Amino acid sequence: MSLQTMLSLLSSLGASSIITVDVHKPEAFKTANTQCINIEPFELYANRLKGIKDVVLLSPDIGSLWRVRRVSDYLGASFSYLEKFRDRVTGEITMKLRSLMSLVRRFS
Repeated sequence: MSLQTMLSLLSSLGASSIITVDVHKPEAFKTANTQCINIEPFELYANRLKGIKDVVLLSPDIGSLWRVRRVSDYLGASFSYLEKFRDRVTGEITMKLRSLMSLVRRFS
């Protein structure tokens, strides 16, 4: 179900505000008629990874790269993303790891 559908449904049920945790597309809240608060737990994620050596963060696709970048900002870790391809006929999704040379930050 799309976020827009959920927002409309909750608003019609009388919800005065909606709180989400790391919603997939926070920009979708811009069209909502209800107050929307999105909690982003990136610092919490980073705190759980602190102390682990040679961390490389990997996003499942370019659309979620901003999330990985936010965690990386707290850790100073390298990050990249998977390239996702969808077959327009079958709908099958294949993914491949980008070259390690494409990591945005390098280990020191």
